[in-house]
Amino acid sequence: ATTGTKDAPLRIFHTTSLHCRRVHSVAADARAPPSWWRNSTPRETMGSLAEAELLSQLATTLMPQEPVGAAFRRFKTQASSEWGAPYLEPDIAAYGVLRSEEAALFIEYDGYWRHRELPGMEADTRKNR
Repeated sequence: ATTGTKDAPLRIFHTTSLHCRRVHSVAADARAPPSWWRNSTPRETMGSLAEAELLSQLATTLMPQEPVGAAFRRFKTQASSEWGAPYLEPDIAAYGVLRSEEAALFIEYDGYWRHRELPGMEADTRKNR
């Protein structure tokens, strides 16, 4: 449907779920990030340039209120025999895009071919527990 003036018609389109999530995240602009976000830090290096280029586009779609680099984060955690590292670095992290205001969305993009081999699949399984 369209309405508006002759020079500036207003167009209304059906939305997709990704668009709905973006609208929700824009509405979250006025509130502070959740505590889990504030307790993490932006990463200083990226694992892969291709990954960063691809995921930066998704990050700006999910959280337009944040600088693109803020979605690439490091979360402190306790080292365990299953994980080993004292931190977790999802490819990107987002807030304000799920129903719960405190929910975290961690996205992993594993386009590297070794992730299809048994050791890569085992590492991915361990990471997602």
